[in-house]
Amino acid sequence: MYTKNHRNHSTSTAKYFNMIQFLEKYYNNPKEQRKTLIKMRFPQGFVCPDCGCTEYRWLSTRNCMQCKRCSRHIHILARTALQDCRLSFFQILLGIYLFISEQSGINGVSLANQMGVNVNTARLFLRKLRAACSIGNEETILKGSVELDCAYIGGVDQGGKRGLGSDKQTVAVSVEICEVENKKVKKRGFPGKARFQLIKSENGEEITTFVKRAISPKTIIYSDGGKGISVLNQVIKDVDGNVVYKENGEPVKRYDYELKSEIFDEKKNPLEWVHTYISNLKAEIIGIFHGISMGYLESFIEEYNWRFNMRTISNNMYKMETLLNLIFKAPITTEKHLKKIST
Repeated sequence: MYTKNHRNHSTSTAKYFNMIQFLEKYYNNPKEQRKTLIKMRFPQGFVCPDCGCTEYRWLSTRNCMQCKRCSRHIHILARTALQDCRLSFFQILLGIYLFISEQSGINGVSLANQMGVNVNTARLFLRKLRAACSIGNEETILKGSVELDCAYIGGVDQGGKRGLGSDKQTVAVSVEICEVENKKVKKRGFPGKARFQLIKSENGEEITTFVKRAISPKTIIYSDGGKGISVLNQVIKDVDGNVVYKENGEPVKRYDYELKSEIFDEKKNPLEWVHTYISNLKAEIIGIFHGISMGYLESFIEEYNWRFNMRTISNNMYKMETLLNLIFKAPITTEKHLKKIST
């Protein structure tokens, strides 16, 4: 990825589709609300799943579409992450807008106050949006140059161990480093997209599983030389324990990544961007949400990851459409299912 702006941000600070524009478009306008949701549910145009007809009529009495040929009823939110949602179309769009317009996130109490719903309803709605965010994160594959490290999230334990080997939750963090065209910028690059993922521990198996899912092969990975990450430098040995070499004399590596490890130094700081965004992650947990239950930590990290990758986009309408598209891609997530995976 190349760009003239080394901060990777839009040159214009104007945010398109602000709250006034949102209300002018959707408030007291059921037709426009339906139009937006139907457009995202059927991006290629409406097609009846039974007969293939492309025409429908809207049944206001049942709040659903009806195929003009076979008369099948199709509910817009059926078989999506928002199935069985009792919110109105306007409340759904408003909740999504509030979710994407807050750059640092929004908690359930604030969302409930602005949507005019119960706080438990708002929290359930947030968990469904976070489930959709995880779909978008899985589609993000890092390449080129990447910084990789692990963070440990949890409260302070008196007399407990810090870092590797502690009882805290481990989060693998990888940030894509983009190249810079501006020669005046002396840094190696600036941050592009990132992947954050909750893992069981910082061991070789967990790290390699994360790297295979998040980072493209033949990528240069910068790390601090941790034991788990160093597994990426393993070489293949034959049955006699001898290293297998290529024709050019280089050893054959088990994983197709170029690992560059440096012992951490505060002055040099080879993992500047990773450490910056780990700090931001911890600050949001404390500042915005005032702490998070371990059962919901994974879904929060998915939300933070999605926000990070969308941070350079100033068009709120584009963000809404992107999230709606992910909601219709996500599997059905009922309240019972969300409670089960959060315990």
